[in-house]
Amino acid sequence: GVSGSAGFELATGIEALHALSDLDLILRAPEPLARDSARDLLARLDKSVCAVDLQLQTPFGAVALREWAGPSRRVLLKTAGGAHLVLDPWQAVA
Repeated sequence: GVSGSAGFELATGIEALHALSDLDLILRAPEPLARDSARDLLARLDKSVCAVDLQLQTPFGAVALREWAGPSRRVLLKTAGGAHLVLDPWQAVA
């Protein structure tokens, strides 16, 4: 789905986008996405005509695709209860 300023504009009709706006997307990912697959997806998105910021929505929160595709072992999982550094965003936070 579309979020961010593009989502706001689509939902309200109020102009929020400009020539330098990035496209904020949400991808529901109920099953784990391998980090190699995340890197492949990110490489494709980085060739888009505009900057794309994609959040992976797991059953336990959201993680930035760019972060999941990166080299860090732990990533920031944003949950309703706050943000947590986790090894696997598809596992419940203890």
